[in-house]
Amino acid sequence: MKKEVNIKYKACLVAYKNLDENVVEIITRYSVYHIDELKDLDILNEFASSERNFSLNERIEVYLEHFKEKVEEKIKEGYSLDIIELPKSYGSSREDMLIEFDIQFGDDILVVDTMEI
Repeated sequence: MKKEVNIKYKACLVAYKNLDENVVEIITRYSVYHIDELKDLDILNEFASSERNFSLNERIEVYLEHFKEKVEEKIKEGYSLDIIELPKSYGSSREDMLIEFDIQFGDDILVVDTMEI
């Protein structure tokens, strides 16, 4: 019998550059972690793990591990990045907006990757 997976969050790795501050504010509204340079990845393994709860810090660590190679690539290309966490209960409207911005702004806004936990 298969165990049902209960997905609670979707995380989007968004890269951006050359944007007006107002646009950055819109796309990063639900950001849980901002990355400007490679040293921002140094927090990996700093968070203490709690066995009872899956805290935001632990989720950020999972996201960074998953996105690490893509973050490194985009930093080298001159992008700033944010991990945008979207609770599944919010539906897909926020993710759809990020994808629409990706299309509208071309290489200035990229939804680089997503993951669900």
